[in-house]
Amino acid sequence: MLTLNLKEQFKLKSILQKQTYLRKFGFSMGESQNLASQKETKRLTLVQLEKLCVAFNCTPNDLLNYTPSPNATIPKDHPLYSLKREPAPDIPEILQKLSADKLKELTKHIESLSK
Repeated sequence: MLTLNLKEQFKLKSILQKQTYLRKFGFSMGESQNLASQKETKRLTLVQLEKLCVAFNCTPNDLLNYTPSPNATIPKDHPLYSLKREPAPDIPEILQKLSADKLKELTKHIESLSK
């Protein structure tokens, strides 16, 4: 089953105010509530998908997760399996465990990546 996995994107980016964040990218109040609440999304327009990609600076593949059903008949080497995701790391928890020196080092590395 293909699912929209915004929970991982919010977690990776440490976004706590999910609805507010989505509203900044043009989602209506209702859309932002549904997407932020992690309800099972059954339908998504291409316009919405594009807005999500812009909001999270990613591709559609980053937003989708594939979970094979127990009776899946597709081969294990099928491209859908590339959408099978591991849980996102808990960034704030990792940061809390780092020393001040390591945080400075990490900050420099992050700054170099964003250039």
